[in-house]
Amino acid sequence: MKRIATIILAVLFIGGTLGCADTLLAASASKRMEKTIPIAEGGSLTIENVNGFVKISEGKAGSVHIVAEKVVKALDEAKARDYLKKVAIRISAKGNAIEVKTHYPRRLKSFFNFGGVSVVVNYTVEVPAGTKLSATSVNGALSVDAPGSVVNGETTNGSITVGAAKLLSASTVNGRIRFRAENIGDVETTNGGIKGEILSLKPARASVATVNGGITLTIRPTAALRVSASNVNGSITCDLPGAAPSKHQLNADLNGGGETLSVETVNGSIKVLRAAPAAAQVGSKK
Repeated sequence: MKRIATIILAVLFIGGTLGCADTLLAASASKRMEKTIPIAEGGSLTIENVNGFVKISEGKAGSVHIVAEKVVKALDEAKARDYLKKVAIRISAKGNAIEVKTHYPRRLKSFFNFGGVSVVVNYTVEVPAGTKLSATSVNGALSVDAPGSVVNGETTNGSITVGAAKLLSASTVNGRIRFRAENIGDVETTNGGIKGEILSLKPARASVATVNGGITLTIRPTAALRVSASNVNGSITCDLPGAAPSKHQLNADLNGGGETLSVETVNGSIKVLRAAPAAAQVGSKK
């Protein structure tokens, strides 16, 4: 399993330190930025954040609408206003690709010198249908609802929730993952459960994995694929025809077989369930 855990210990230290210090930071300052950028069909959007959530949904054709809010907490108002100016949101457009990056002052990038300041930047974005999406954060949740998009989401401390996607890849370390997608690639976390629904009748090769948490996957009753599931502590159940799991293992070709869906956890149960026959299409309201 791929991991974004090379900085886990440092991030956990930062999160704990900031959590304790946050209650002492009584002064605050905030600023809202709003921008609309033209984009042609088939374009891409990349958002790189540090502290704060990223929320993306489908909007109007022809443009990307970005709302970003910076919130700074400090020991006094002067310091909060000063750092509010120093935290930059940089947006660039090259060809049909838009990039949004959060830039912190160098002092705030230090692991051990916080200077009595807490900074959060939250993004709420609307994109045209079919826009290719990549969103990353370190401390913050990711939320995407874009039925026609290829989506890549990555965070370290935070949950990932995808209400709709054409193809999803998602990774976090400390946080749960919830998704509903036509197809998936690699979906993984370390500390957290995974619950998702795959809509395709011919799912692509995919991997769903966690270490500490259960996994529940729902697939179409007539989907053709091979399921390979294993765990160490916990049960494995599957209510699809042709599947006969053992205590900690399941290998089954469903509806004649197809690409392999690999499902792994260490501490947690695995459930592979059949979707209701009248399940709604991706992105529609239930």
